[in-house]
Amino acid sequence: MRKAYNGMDFLRDDKENIMGINLGYDYCAEHEWGIKRLQEDFGLKFEEELGFEARRNTKTPKMRYIKKESSVALIYAPDYYEASLENLLKGELALEGERELATAWDESSFGVNVISKHGEILRTLRDAFQNKNGIIMLSGNTNPFSNSGLLLVDYSKIPEETKNDFRKEDKEYRDKQAMFRKMEQESGVYDLLKESGKDFFALHITKLGVNGQPVWLLNPCDQRSCKWGFYTTEQLRQWARNEGPVLAARE
Repeated sequence: MRKAYNGMDFLRDDKENIMGINLGYDYCAEHEWGIKRLQEDFGLKFEEELGFEARRNTKTPKMRYIKKESSVALIYAPDYYEASLENLLKGELALEGERELATAWDESSFGVNVISKHGEILRTLRDAFQNKNGIIMLSGNTNPFSNSGLLLVDYSKIPEETKNDFRKEDKEYRDKQAMFRKMEQESGVYDLLKESGKDFFALHITKLGVNGQPVWLLNPCDQRSCKWGFYTTEQLRQWARNEGPVLAARE
C-alpha cells in the first residue's frame, strides 16, 4: 500500500452531498498496476455489466473500521496482520499538517484515515460495501502520463441521471477500446518491434488522428536513447529500422 499525495478529496454530487472519496494517487508503480485483485476480492462484474453497476461489489470481504480519539480509518488490507494496521496509521495513513484525510492504496488494498468530524462518511461507506452498494473504480484522467485516483463510492448516493450517463459513456468507451485493440493487432506493429528487439513498458492506441489514422502512446524501456510520447504507425515502423522521432532524444 502506497501513500497518495495528489487528488485526494471527497466526492460530491451537484447538490454538494458527499457520495464517496477519491483516494488520489502518487507517481509510483503501485498506482500504475491497476486494481485487478481488488476487483476480484470485491466481486466486481466488470465484464458483465456497464457503468457503475459493473463496479459495484458483489462480495463483502472484511474491512477494518478503526475509531481513534481524533481520527477514523477504513482499511482493506487482507495481507496485513492486525498489528500492522497501527504502523499503517502512523506511516502511510498518517494525518500530516492540517490535512483532513490521508489515503493509500495499491492493486490489492486501500486505506483512508480522516479527522473525527468526517468519521460518519467512512461509516456510511463501510455500510455501503456491507450492503453490496459499494463502488470501487479508477477515476481516469485526461493526461495519459499521469495516474488515476482510486474511488470509493456509495452507489445509493449516485443520482440516477449520473448512472444513466455513465452507462452510455462506458458503452461508447468500451466499443472504442475494442476497435483500438483490433487495430493494434491488425497493424503488425507488435510483431515488427519484437523482431527488431524494441522493448517497451507500454504501447497502445489512444485515439484517432489525422484522416482517422491511429495515434499510439509509447513508453519505451530504453529511456536514454528513446523518448516516450505519441506516434503514428509509420513512426513506430521507423523506430523498428532505428530511424524516426522516437530516437530524437539520442545524444
